[in-house]
Amino acid sequence: MPDPRSSSGAPGRSLLRVAFPNSDPENPIHWVLPSRLHAVETVFAMTVHKSQGSEFQHIALLLPQTPNPILTRELVYTGIPPPAPGLR
Repeated sequence: MPDPRSSSGAPGRSLLRVAFPNSDPENPIHWVLPSRLHAVETVFAMTVHKSQGSEFQHIALLLPQTPNPILTRELVYTGIPPPAPGLR
């Protein structure tokens, strides 16, 4: 995502940055250069059922803010697998 606050020196060009939400109300977005994310492995979103049987070090399960009839306890259980051996 281009950081609208900075430019690469050329008119009309933005410097590529990665945006993270920030808890500071004065600066709600924390901008980082992609080159500073060397320890991050790029992955793509995956459905709960496709992730079954996979092992991950970190999981983010995004849930709707309003009740949804297909969101069941079983679906959440499927989406948050037990940690791999050696992980806490």
